[in-house]
Amino acid sequence: MSDTDRYISPLGERYASREMQFIFSEDKKFRTWRRLWIALAESEKELGLNITDEQIEELKALPLNMCSSLIVRNVDELAYLYEIGYKGEIITDYSLYSMNRIAVDYIRSLFSDAVITLPVELNRKQIRDYENGGFYTENTEKHSISYVDDGTGEWVVYGHQPLMVMAECIYDNTFGCSKGSNASFILRDRKNSSFYSKAVCKYCCNIIYNGIPTVLFDMKKDIDEYKGICRLHFTYESADRVKEILDDFFDGNEYDGEFTRGHYKRGVE
Repeated sequence: MSDTDRYISPLGERYASREMQFIFSEDKKFRTWRRLWIALAESEKELGLNITDEQIEELKALPLNMCSSLIVRNVDELAYLYEIGYKGEIITDYSLYSMNRIAVDYIRSLFSDAVITLPVELNRKQIRDYENGGFYTENTEKHSISYVDDGTGEWVVYGHQPLMVMAECIYDNTFGCSKGSNASFILRDRKNSSFYSKAVCKYCCNIIYNGIPTVLFDMKKDIDEYKGICRLHFTYESADRVKEILDDFFDGNEYDGEFTRGHYKRGVE
């Protein structure tokens, strides 16, 4: 999910479809403006203005082709990059569905060298099933998961997982509007568990994260066996805390603090 691929408001969340929210999103607006500028340049060239085909192609490619690498968070972004002929490195985030071979094949059909971040829902057996020759879906049909065993997969081994996007600002309701500062605050439940929350002032919504991080990087045997890339996904950690976690990762130390293994040992149904 991206902060810009849908129009977020309490009414939109309740009554508008995902497609309708996208129509009024920032992504749709700026893509439409961009297509209008390209159409204008093509029309002016047809009318005799001194505009070359090379200039139009450059306009179509910029600014994304100036980026050497992009993280893609949904299928719309992936298709758009394919449409404009993006040539840089593609890394699909774990929010882009890749739980089965059909989804992976679609991604590979657009960008054959894409680095695919493994779904956070996978358990250890599913990630390691390449050792037995494939991945089994619910109907027991066997599928290869080459994106795991060919060294191009990315595995999130640390991070606070987002739990919810609220189409209403808790900070505004409690303390008053933060006036565009994207304020951060802590929520506590009845068991005194903490949840880090961030106001996204542009859309007047909040993102709520699990206050307990998912930590897998201290499982040395599993890390050593994994052939792909390991990602540490930082959200609200201080600079000093980031350094401590990175030191633990590179030194092979155990994580210092409360943590969860997420779905790694149990998976999802």
